[in-house]
Amino acid sequence: MVEDPTPVPNITVIPPGHRDRSRMEQSQEPAEVEALIAAGEIERVQPDAELVGGLLALAERHLAATAAIADSDPGGAHTLLFMAAHRAVVAMAEAAGLRTTSGRRDLTAYEAVHVLLDPGRVQVLDAYARMHRRRDDLEYGLAIPEPITVDEVHECTASVREIVELAHQVAGGTL
Repeated sequence: MVEDPTPVPNITVIPPGHRDRSRMEQSQEPAEVEALIAAGEIERVQPDAELVGGLLALAERHLAATAAIADSDPGGAHTLLFMAAHRAVVAMAEAAGLRTTSGRRDLTAYEAVHVLLDPGRVQVLDAYARMHRRRDDLEYGLAIPEPITVDEVHECTASVREIVELAHQVAGGTL
């Protein structure tokens, strides 16, 4: 693994214990990210704009497809929404020069992006964490979970749109 010494672009990084978050430099990575790198769960890479664009295009397609099936297949729509959110989170990590390497890629990308985002933007990712838990309950739960409802899909759709928009902003350097 070759470490890239360049600062993490497009994301305001706040180191642990830093009190004045408004004056944060982008060149410092929090200890949480360093720990993920040391554990081999993520690696520093040169950001790949083509990959980021492709991931965001996939996320947009998943969102569009969700509208077509939300009423007839809410469970399938929820799965597509989770995939859209996941692609957006991975795009943000890639835009920051970080790529997952482990088997828990969905959580690792989320963890890295969560600690890198400006505190005012991080709450947008809360929906991703909720959807991840819900998906795991549906796929791996020991008990039969409540089925996904159309209302839940509509609620998640709005949240995933926010996540995808945030990913576009990160990729475009507007954070």
